[in-house]
Amino acid sequence: RNQLSTRLSLDVAAYYYNYSQLRAVTAAGGPYLVFVPIPHIQMVFQTANGGYSTNWGGELTANLKVSDRWRLFATYSRLQQRQKLAPNMWNAAMANMPHNLATVRSQTDLGQRLSFDTDLYFSGRQYDGLGGNKDLLLSTIQSNPLAELDLKPGNYLRWDARLTWRISP
Repeated sequence: RNQLSTRLSLDVAAYYYNYSQLRAVTAAGGPYLVFVPIPHIQMVFQTANGGYSTNWGGELTANLKVSDRWRLFATYSRLQQRQKLAPNMWNAAMANMPHNLATVRSQTDLGQRLSFDTDLYFSGRQYDGLGGNKDLLLSTIQSNPLAELDLKPGNYLRWDARLTWRISP
């Protein structure tokens, strides 16, 4: 962490993780049509230690006090991943991890009791969680109609705004 001035600070962090015996999921049977208690489709899944993953990346954070009433915050995170799973396995935990994340936040005090905050979020392309098992994705879609849901979402951008009134100062 570095306090560059009385109004500006900067944080930098880096990480490296090496996982072995990574828990993953595989389809153990199905789909089956079951009629009791009500008709439904059933699939059986198993979890097992079936691979490894190496993850590395970093994060950069900046805080700027523009004035006594206005503050800006910005963050950026980057994730790189190398994953290898046993055949026909899928890692649900890694399926929703994006390569890039960024946030810009503005906090403004409009008075003693009133504040206005805005946040802009960006999430980049996400990992598919297959660990190189692309054939699993095809076989899952062929055997499970629910798998047609988007397993690998793309980029998205979200903007939030909040007006806050405090009951007491």
